[in-house]
Amino acid sequence: MATLTLHDVPEDLVARLEERAHAHGRSLTSEVLAALESLEPAAAGPAVAQPAPEPVNIEPTLRRIQEISAGLRAQAAAEGREIRQVPPLPPMTEEEVQSQLHR
Repeated sequence: MATLTLHDVPEDLVARLEERAHAHGRSLTSEVLAALESLEPAAAGPAVAQPAPEPVNIEPTLRRIQEISAGLRAQAAAEGREIRQVPPLPPMTEEEVQSQLHR
């Protein structure tokens, strides 16, 4: 495999690449390779594998939100205030969810 050395790379670019590498669970080298491959996907050869995301259990967070919401409703009722209900949003397609995650 070839070695590529870059000179005079701006510090802010290195910092952004390091942040992206950390977010993707990759080394800085792997992140740079992935960025380069995204420029020319057909000519780049095999892609750098991205690690699978860790599963997230949202149940404790949802319970906490429900507890806080119930407390706020009770407090508003005790103070004689009314809480407006926000109409629910329509369900999102998988593509819409993915596009929101990558914003």
